[in-house]
Order: sequence, then C-alpha cells, then structure tokens
Amino acid sequence: MIFGELLIVLLILLLISCGCIWIVIHRKRKLSAERERLTKEIRQDVIYHEMHTSTADFYSQLDILKKNFIAHQDVLNLQNRFQNVCSYFDHLPKWYSFEKNEKTFLDTYSHLQSYVDDWNQEFIKKELDATKIFFDDIDGKSLDIQQRTVAVTDEDNILVIAGAGTGKTLTICGKVRYLIEKKQINPNEILLISYTNKATEELRNRVSRGMDVSIDAKTFHKLGLSLITTSKGYQPRVAEEYLLKSCIQQYFKSLGENPSQIATIMTYFGSYLNIPTEFKDCQNMSDVTAVCQNLQLETLRSKAESYIDKVQQEDRITHAFEKVKSFEELVIANYLFLHGIRYEYERPYPFSTDDPLKKTYQPDFYLPDYDLYLEHFGISADGSVPWLSPEKEREYKLGIDWKREIHKKHGTILLETYSYYQKDGILLEKLEELLCSHDIIFQTCDLTKMYTAWLEHKYMHGYFDFLNLIAEFITLYKSNGYTNNPSSTFRKDLSSNPYLRERERLFLDIVSPIFTRYQDQLKTDNLIDFADMINQAAAAVTSGHLTLPYRYIIVDEFQDISVGRFRLIQAIRDKTQAKVVCVGDDWQSIYRFAGSDIGLFTNFAKYFGYTATLKIEKTYRNSQELVNSAGKFVMTNPEQLKKDLRSASHHVHPIRIVSYQKSPAEALKDIVKDIVTKFGEEATIMVLGRTNSDIERDGLCIFGTGFSLKKIRTSDHNQVFVVSEKYPKLVVEFLTAHRSKGLEADNVIILNLENNILGFPNKIADDPILRLVLTQKDGYLYGEERRLFYVALTRTRNNVYLPVPEQNSKVSIFVNELLKQDTDNIIFCPKTTFSAEQQVFCPKCGSLMSLRHGKFGEFYGCSRYPECHGTRSKNTSQKK
Repeated sequence: MIFGELLIVLLILLLISCGCIWIVIHRKRKLSAERERLTKEIRQDVIYHEMHTSTADFYSQLDILKKNFIAHQDVLNLQNRFQNVCSYFDHLPKWYSFEKNEKTFLDTYSHLQSYVDDWNQEFIKKELDATKIFFDDIDGKSLDIQQRTVAVTDEDNILVIAGAGTGKTLTICGKVRYLIEKKQINPNEILLISYTNKATEELRNRVSRGMDVSIDAKTFHKLGLSLITTSKGYQPRVAEEYLLKSCIQQYFKSLGENPSQIATIMTYFGSYLNIPTEFKDCQNMSDVTAVCQNLQLETLRSKAESYIDKVQQEDRITHAFEKVKSFEELVIANYLFLHGIRYEYERPYPFSTDDPLKKTYQPDFYLPDYDLYLEHFGISADGSVPWLSPEKEREYKLGIDWKREIHKKHGTILLETYSYYQKDGILLEKLEELLCSHDIIFQTCDLTKMYTAWLEHKYMHGYFDFLNLIAEFITLYKSNGYTNNPSSTFRKDLSSNPYLRERERLFLDIVSPIFTRYQDQLKTDNLIDFADMINQAAAAVTSGHLTLPYRYIIVDEFQDISVGRFRLIQAIRDKTQAKVVCVGDDWQSIYRFAGSDIGLFTNFAKYFGYTATLKIEKTYRNSQELVNSAGKFVMTNPEQLKKDLRSASHHVHPIRIVSYQKSPAEALKDIVKDIVTKFGEEATIMVLGRTNSDIERDGLCIFGTGFSLKKIRTSDHNQVFVVSEKYPKLVVEFLTAHRSKGLEADNVIILNLENNILGFPNKIADDPILRLVLTQKDGYLYGEERRLFYVALTRTRNNVYLPVPEQNSKVSIFVNELLKQDTDNIIFCPKTTFSAEQQVFCPKCGSLMSLRHGKFGEFYGCSRYPECHGTRSKNTSQKK
C-alpha cells in the first residue's frame, strides 16, 4: 500500500517537472523568436545599415594604415572617427545577437593600440628586410640593427637613448636620409636641432653628403632668433654669456656699505656652505674620517684674522691657524664668532685630571668672558654611537661620563650639544637656547674688513664656485619662466628640515637682489639673455602668427634640454603637428649650469605624451670592461635609466689608479711613461680636469719638471697642450671634463681626484639648493658630478688613468666607490709595480701588490693597505 502511494507521488512530481520544463522551453522559444524579430527590426533600421557599413570602412582604413608604421595619433584619429560606431554597438540591448564581424570590430576597436603594437613590429621587420642595402651604406658606414630600427620607427614621439660611443650622429643621419629618400619627405619639412654650431654643421654635412638637398639644421640660439625676428620684424640684441657672472661679481663688490647683506653671506659661508653626510650613515671610523675630509673645517675667526693680517702685513701671517675636527664643531665655532662671543678652541683644562693614562683634557670650546665650557658630543638621540665599533662606542661613552665627572668635581660649568641636533636641523636653535639660559650677550660682529679682504684676495674657499652656483640657479630659474623675486617664488617650498630651511632662506636672500640687479641691467641695456630669447620664441610660435612647414623635429643631445627649450619644441609641435625624435644619453647630462634639466629626459613621456622609447647600445669606442665599470658606477643613481651597453672590444684593467705621496707629478710622469711604452710616442693623451685651473699649480704645469704648457687661442676657446721634453712627438691635450664630451683619445688621464670640497666631485657645484628650480629633484648625492665623471671615464679608447693621493682618506669618493664596486676591471698601480713585466695581484681584492720588508723578510702587501690586508709570499707564482 505504501509503495503504491509513493509511486503515485513520484509520477505526479514527474508530470509537474515535465510541465515546468515544457513551459520554460516554450517561453525560451517565444523569447528567442521575439529577439529574432527585434533583431531583424534593428537590422532593417537605416542607422544600423550605416553603422554596419562603417565597420567595413574601419577595416578599409586600417588596411591602408598597416602599409606603414601606425603612429599613436593615427590610432586616436581612427578611434575618434569610428567612436560613434563603437558607441552604437555598445548600447544595443543585451539580448542583441551580434554577428561575427561586429564582435570582431568591437574587440579590435577596444584593443586597437595593442593590435597596432603587434602590426608595427611586423612592419619594422619587413621594412628592415626591404631597406637592408640602403642602411648598409649611410655616410660610408653600415647601421646596426638598433640604429636601423630607430630609422624606420615612425611614432609621434620617439626617445632614443644612446650610450656613449654608440654612433648617435650616424643614427640621426640614417633617420633623416630614410625620411627623405624612402618616405619622400621634403627636406624643408625636417627641423634638425643641436646645441653648438659645430654639431649642427657636422649633422648638416653628414646628412647632405651625396644628396643634392639642404637640411634645415639649427642651434637653439639660431632657431630662437629666427622665430622672434620673423614674428617681430626685427632681431633682438642677445646678451653675451659673461654678462650674468659679471653682474654677480659686481654685486659682491658693491656690498661694502651693506653690512646686513655681508652678514648674510658670511653666515652662509660660515655655517651653511656644506651639507654633511650624516654620521649615522657611516659604517666605521674610516667613513667618519672621510666625511670630515670632505669639508673645509677652518673657522671663520681663523680666516678673518688671516685675511685682515694678510692685507695689513703682506710679508707674514701671525695668527694661529684654527681648524676644527668636525662639521658640527665648525658650525658652532662660526656661530659664536658671528655673534661676537669670544671662545678658545680646545684650550687645555686648567685642573689636573689625576689620570696618567689620559691625555691632557681639552674641552671643545671655552668661553673666557663667562668661564663656561662647551662640549659637542657625537651621539644619537638614544645615546648610542652607531658608527663606532662596540668597543670604541663603549670607550667614547665612558669618555663622556668621565668629562661630566671632571667638571662636577672641579665646579666648572659644562654646556652640552649633540650630533643628533644637527641631524634634526636644530643644532643652532638649541645652541642659542643654551647660551641664552646662561645670560650670554650676543653682539653684532662687524665683518666688513673680513669681507673686503675676502673680496680683494679671493681667500674665501669656494668663492668662484659659489658665483657659478648663483649663475646656475638664475639660469634655471629663468628657463622655467619665472620673473618674480626668487624669495617670494619659493617662500612656501622650503625644506621641512630647520637647518636646510634656513640654508635655503639665506641662499635666496643672497640670490634675490642679484636676480633683480641682473634683470634691471638687461632692461637698461635693451638686451635679452638666452633664456628670455627661448621663452619669447615659444611665445611667438604660440601666438599663431607664424607659418611653419615642419613635419619632423629631430633634437640631438636631448639630455641637455632645458624647460625653456622644451616649451619651444612643444610650441612648434602643437603648431605643426610634427613628429618629434629626441636623441641623447641621460648618463651624459652634464650641462645643468646652462639650464639643462635631466627630468625632461628621464620622464620624457610625462611631458611629450605617448612615446616609443628605443635604445642604441652597441658602443664603438670603449672596451666591454670599461663599459661595465663605468655603467655600474653611473647606475648607482637609481634615477638614471638602465642600459645594457655592449662592445666588441676587450681590454684588461682599463681603469688604472696610480698613487702619489706629495704631488700628482709623481704619478703623472709614470703614467706618461707607461702610455708611451704600451702605445708609442704617437699616441694621443687627453688630460681632463674638473676646472680649467686643474692643469696648473702655482703657475706651473701640474706634470712637474720636464713638462710645460702650450696655449693656443682659437675662435672657439683656448687649446691647452702639455709638452714633454722627453717625448716631443707626444700629443697631450688638456680639457675640462665638460668640454671633452663627444671627444675621444687613445688614453685619458683625469685630474683633481682629491677628496675636498672643490675636488672631483665638486661639492659646491652639485648643491641640492638647485632642487627648487628642477622638474625632477635630483636627490642622489652628487648626481650631476657623477654623470660628469662618467663622461670623463668614457673618453678613452684604451685606458683611463686616475692619479690619487696615497692616503685613502684624501682620495676622491668617486675613486673609492669604483674600487669597492669593481675589482675585476680596475687595477691599483703603486709606483713600485707600475709598468712592471711581472705583476702580483692581491688574493683578497685583486689590486696590485707591492714588495715590502717585514720582520720575517720580504713579502707582497696589498697596495690598498690599510683598507685591504691581503698579503702574499715573495716567492708566489700567482700572476695575471
């Protein structure tokens, strides 16, 4: 009975399910029929027929575009033209049944740029095959694959990153000739821009060689003048480059009756010229010593006494030379001096310490008018000394406790300041509070005599470099289009760190009246400077009155672009819709003093829009070993673009570091002898300095006896040659590292590799104050100087020689960094092993070893001792 009932229930459920299924199927059929009817109605609509036909037009247009390189603007134009078609199909009801070609259209339209990228790669491959013979002979040379790719790529904006010695001029020639001969572009429609008359003339000649055409190659100067002249109907008078520096010097000379501005300048030089590396970043005492070696630690009081005494008694200096031990002590000493507070530095403590094992106690500062002692302790906020070893840290902290107990025992008052005050930027603020709490009287210090002596005799360390820094700041400031007083422009942009904020404020207080004076001078003489000219040229283009024919703008040395020049290029591009090709190397951006802003290169797409970034990385100048070392060095700065430069040539130890004890002449003579031995007397040697003065010391050639200087005046600049009595046929030319860019020689020698404020790197020239006037805040320490050193390293076809002091703490931080980074391609050559046939190398660091005498006889010791303690037996058979 129960079984029968269950069977009946199951049958009922089955019938119900079948009924439901039939209902669903019926409804689906009815809905499908309705959709088909509605779809049919849509497809019978006139608008649908227009849209459907347009999809065929879309593919027709696309087929035409695919015959050439499809630029991003072509993509945008095509998408804009068919946007209403895409929108029509996108807004059809969800139930609409798309045809296959309609689905394909929507997919292609929505992902068009991705498809175009693939099609462009196919086009480039076919075009390279078709133009192989053409590119085999461009100005007598064959282009490599990367150079050819640059030539046939036809994107709206192209950035070509070209490594040192990779043939960028040849690449530009190939690009222009391809446009003219293969793409039938009228030469008048190509604007070729470079930075010097020599460079533009070379480009014009090399591009035009063998063709009966004239290329419009201009410098920015000539381009700007022609645009302004065409627009205004007359040619403006452009100030000479020296006018700005002359105006700055005249300003400094006119301050004799302005004690407040003199005090500002002397305060800046006394307490704010240097920005020290924080001790917390130091790993050991050697690093701490190196930090101090970077700085000029003679106090202002010492300088004042020497300057005034020098003026009054030219035959002698009677003051006691005072040099403090740290940057923070220098800041304190100069602060006391500038506020009329007498002090004695490291005066022996008058009471016996009753400890025969301790040296005479000499507190940092004694204030005799108040019988107060001031100690500056190098500790962090938590009382630790992290840059010392644990044992040395314990000794240092015990020493602090001992000093405190001594003062407590003898009833003398001890004032304390700490290193972390400086880190937090509040050292001077805390010092002032401390002094005021003990009723110390602050007085105005008359610095007029000191300033006059400084001005007349240029004794102030870094004077000319500071003038150059001001000129660089004003040049960048004007290039950015600023016209207001710098102090008012940047009032809200100063650093959050109190010390750096005060430093920037003082600098702006110095530079602002100079800027105003310079602008007034230009107006009085009815002149414009280069920045004004470029800005006015851009305005002339933007105004819309000029007719320009350009379809292509090609810019050489783009790494040297300034904000003003960028705006001029942008104005011409917007006016003409020309395509832009920019070629350069961010690793060689070294003309910031002339207004260049590396951020415009490294963030190219941000300023120009959609960009094809291409590289040419095969170098034809340097060995692979030098390429590796120099590349690793410059790419330490993470803001530099990465490159993988390759060379077919190889050279063992292309960077050769040569030490000297007292004078660079000791190393330089051996270097010249080594070059002649290896390459013959006909070899060319390029000697590079950080500044023009590096080739001379006390009026004599830095190479020492047996060498002299020969100076030849040319239309461009003074050529300076080093003449050797021993090797009269040897060609040794001296250049600054800046002027050497683009040149090469068999071998290179780099001078001024000493670790001081005006060495290489030059710490004043690469001042972080310039962050205020740059598009990209180059926060990496000595970023510009690093690039300049890279340029110097890569001028050689063979070896680059680095003469350095024997004492490691006096060696340029750049050289020490090279040694730490790369032991495979760099060799350290002390005089005892230089040019020797049998050379022994350190088992620890790979540097050369020198023969030494110990208590157990002769042995080989590493030439980098005490940094490296590697040794070998005299009878070692290890050679390289």
